[in-house]
Parts: sequence; C-alpha cells; structure tokens
Amino acid sequence: LTHLWADLGCVRCGERAQLRLSGLSATACSSKVWCDKCSAVLAATLRPAFLGSAAGLSAAAFLDTAGCTLADVPRFGLLLMCACGAEREVSDPARGRRVRD
Repeated sequence: LTHLWADLGCVRCGERAQLRLSGLSATACSSKVWCDKCSAVLAATLRPAFLGSAAGLSAAAFLDTAGCTLADVPRFGLLLMCACGAEREVSDPARGRRVRD
C-alpha cells in the first residue's frame, strides 16, 4: 500500500476523524489525532502485507488502532510489481470492479 485514508470512530463518543497513513516509510505508517468532541487520542498504525501467489494472504495490510475503531477506508493506493521487475502505482481504484489496462 502506498497510502491509505482511514475514517476512524472514537470509542468514547463516536465522533469520526480521518487519518492518512503510508506503507512506504516507517515514519508515515503511524499517526494520531485528537477527537474534536471529547479530546481522546485516536491512533492508528498501518502494517502492509506482501501479497503474492505464494504469500497465502488475503489482506493488503493490517491496521492497529488505539482509542478508536476503523469505520471506513474511502481512498487508498497500491504499488503493483510484476515478476519481470515492472512497477505500476494505482491510486484510488474503484471498489468491486475489475479494471484492465
């Protein structure tokens, strides 16, 4: 995952907040924000997973949260790599739809 926007819900009051996380650097994979309603700290850490035919995983990443729950993932981007070494970045792909270039 190159980037992920996470809509988080505060566990104390239910207020929603949004964070942008990135799987490309160690400093951008964790972030926190304060709840506008109750001032609780909402924190999230993105743990990207390697996907491949031999990986056996069905998730592109895992999200660890503290003081909040994940409500939605409105936008994300992927970095796709071919066995030949070619790379392609796909930003904000359409959900539930196959696209072929």
